[in-house]
Amino acid sequence: MLPTFVIGLREGLEAALIVGIVAAFLRQRGRGDALRWMWLGVIGALLLCGGVAYALHVAEENLPQKQQEQLETVIALAAVGMITWMVIWMRRHSADLKGDLQARAEVALIEGSAIGLVVMAFLAVLREGLETAVFMLAAFQQSDRPGLTGTGAIYPTGLHVGVSNTTGATSLGLAISYGGPNAPNPPNYSPAALFKSLMQFATTAGGAPKPADPELSNRNLVLDAVLADAKALRVRLGTDDQQRLDLHLAGLGQLQQQIVAAEMPRATGTITDPDKSYPTRGADGSITRQRGQAFSDLLVFAMASDLTRVFSYMFTCPACHGNYADCGLDATTFHEDYGHRLSPKGLTYATAGFNTGVRFAMSNLGDLLGRMKATPDGAGNLLDNSVVYTTSCVSESQTHSGIDFPLLVAGKAGGKLKTDQHLRVLDENVSKVPFTLLTAMGSPATSFGMAEAQVSSGVTGLLA
Repeated sequence: MLPTFVIGLREGLEAALIVGIVAAFLRQRGRGDALRWMWLGVIGALLLCGGVAYALHVAEENLPQKQQEQLETVIALAAVGMITWMVIWMRRHSADLKGDLQARAEVALIEGSAIGLVVMAFLAVLREGLETAVFMLAAFQQSDRPGLTGTGAIYPTGLHVGVSNTTGATSLGLAISYGGPNAPNPPNYSPAALFKSLMQFATTAGGAPKPADPELSNRNLVLDAVLADAKALRVRLGTDDQQRLDLHLAGLGQLQQQIVAAEMPRATGTITDPDKSYPTRGADGSITRQRGQAFSDLLVFAMASDLTRVFSYMFTCPACHGNYADCGLDATTFHEDYGHRLSPKGLTYATAGFNTGVRFAMSNLGDLLGRMKATPDGAGNLLDNSVVYTTSCVSESQTHSGIDFPLLVAGKAGGKLKTDQHLRVLDENVSKVPFTLLTAMGSPATSFGMAEAQVSSGVTGLLA
C-alpha cells in the first residue's frame, strides 16, 4: 500500500506543480477567465489516463499467460524508461521550467488561443498520469511475484498471502513482511491469482515438464540491455533518484530471474486449481477455512518445487473486524463481540465463541503444517526442512496484554532446531525468538529489532 501511495503522491505533486505555475500566472495577468480552459485540459488528461490504466488492468487480467508475461515485460521496461527519461529531463530543464511554462501561457493569451491553454494543461497532466498508471501497474505486478532468501529461487523474496483483508482497530496495516524500510510485501488475497502466477511452473497433465518458450531468450536479452544502461546511469544520480531507480531495477532483476528459470523445463509437482478444488471457498478477503486450504496447497506446491522457501501468511490483521461465521459464530466483528467479550448475548456466550474462534484459526494453521509434513523433501519432509514462525498481535485479547506472549515455532529447519517442547521464558524480549531463527538459518546479523525491542542474543533452548 505504501509504495502505491508514494507513487501517487509523487506524480500528483509533479502535475500539481506544473498546473499551479500556469494557474498562478493567469491570475497574475488578471485572466481568471482563462482558468476554465486550463481545467478542461486537466480533466481531459485525467479521464484519458484513467482509461489507459483500466485498459491495461483489464488486458493483463484477461490475456493468456504468454501474452500476459509479454505485457508485464513491456510495462516494466516502460517504467524504467520513464524514470530514466524523467531524471535526464529534470536535470536539463528544472532551472527554467517555470519561465518556459509562463512563456507558453503568455503566447496562448496573446494569440487568444483557448486551445493552446487546453493542450498545455492536457499534456502536462497526461505525462504524469501515464507515468502513474505504468508505475502503479508495475508495483501491483511486483506484489504478485515476490522474489529472497534462497539463491536461485524463482520467488526469492517469497510469496505473501492473506486470508482476511478486513482492516483492524490498529494502524499496523495488513502487511507482516517487508523487503526493506517502508517497503511492505502486500499479501495476495486471491488463491486464483496465485494459482495463475504459479501455473507456468507446474507439470503438464501428461507428467512432462512444460517446454520452454523460445521467445524468452529474446526478452531476456532486452532486459540485459536495459539493466546495463540503467546501472550506468545510476552513478550519475543523486541519492533520492538512485533509490527510485533501485526499486525498479530490483523488479526487473526478479523478472529476469523468472525468465531464466522459465527457459529451463521444470518437472515440478501437480498444482491444485482452487476454482476446481474449492469452488465454494467464498470471496477473496473473506475468512473461510477453504480459502486457507487453497493457499496452503499453493504454498506447499511452491516450496516443494523449490520456487521459493520463503512465505508470509496473514490469517487476519491485528484486531481484525472480520467475522468467523465459517466456524459457526455470529457474522459480527470477532474482535469486539468475542475478543473483548462484548457480544449482546452475554459474557459466557462470548467466551465460548472466542475459544471456538481461536481453535478455528489454529485449525487453518494446522492445515498448512499438516500439508508440509505430508510432503516428502530430501531425506525427510518439507516441515522438517523448514521453520514456520507463528504469533499473534497480543497474548490476551480483553486487556491487550503482552504477558506470556504466544510464539509458535514449527519445523526443524533441517535439523538445526529442537521440536516437541514448550519453553517458557520469563522477563525476556520476544525478539530473541526470531533472532534465534535468523542465526540458525545462517544469517550474519548481529542484532534484531529496534529501540527497546532490539536484541543481540537468542534462546539457546530452541537450538538442537
